[in-house]
Formats: sequence, C-alpha cells, structure tokens
Amino acid sequence: MKVLVFGNSGCRKSTYAQAVAARHGLPHLELDSIDRSKEIRRVEHV
Repeated sequence: MKVLVFGNSGCRKSTYAQAVAARHGLPHLELDSIDRSKEIRRVEHV
C-alpha cells in the first residue's frame, strides 16, 4: 500500500503521515529528507 499525504505548509502533514505509517506498519519517508541538490539546474542549462 502507498499513501501520499499532501497539503499546505503547517497543516500537520508530517504528524498525520507518521501516525498513518505507524498504524498500518508502513515505512515513512519525508521528501524533505531527500537531497535533491544534484537535480537543481539553472534555467539556461535546461
């Protein structure tokens, strides 16, 4: 099962996602924890 939780800043998405993951025995991944610095390209290089 995959669950996607999204919403506005400060609406407790992380809290809700952690609770859902714990309740259903699912892994919890915060997209903020992924290092995307290598994916960032300047507009003139795209």
